[in-house]
Amino acid sequence: MRTETDIAEPRYGLAKARAEEIWENQAQKKVPVILNDIVSALGANVSEADLEASGVTRMDKQGFCMILYKKGMSEVRQRFTVAHEIGHIALEHITFDGSSSQFSGKSQEKEADEFAGQLLIPAKDLRAFVKNKDKTIEDIVKRYRVSRPAAIIAIQKNRLLNKLSVN
Repeated sequence: MRTETDIAEPRYGLAKARAEEIWENQAQKKVPVILNDIVSALGANVSEADLEASGVTRMDKQGFCMILYKKGMSEVRQRFTVAHEIGHIALEHITFDGSSSQFSGKSQEKEADEFAGQLLIPAKDLRAFVKNKDKTIEDIVKRYRVSRPAAIIAIQKNRLLNKLSVN
């Protein structure tokens, strides 16, 4: 039997707003975003681990979060995974017992993905950066230390394709 929480729509607006707030306050509007500073500010730790999934966040009985990411991932994949897990914390998807009953798992994953993309490539900074027409996708990849697909998604979401150089 499906419940309301199984079909909850992702809260993209909330995810974007929380990412912007954290970028402005904990990351002090710096790019590329230093994720370890944000993790520390949230009172969490991050570590590499032997995992099946790319990442996971666990909370202990004292309320401390541990973000784990899969060994051997590329730096840009690792950054997205850690940002995604920060999203789970910032969006309060994590409970003391490790369950996530507020919304459907799919909604939570979509929200955390939205959060990660917005945190790593802040819309305000991206729009200012590409204001000069000489920027390319590779310039965005280098500036924000993200993958090419993440850069393309950010460009599309911010409707900036016509602002980029084709080179």
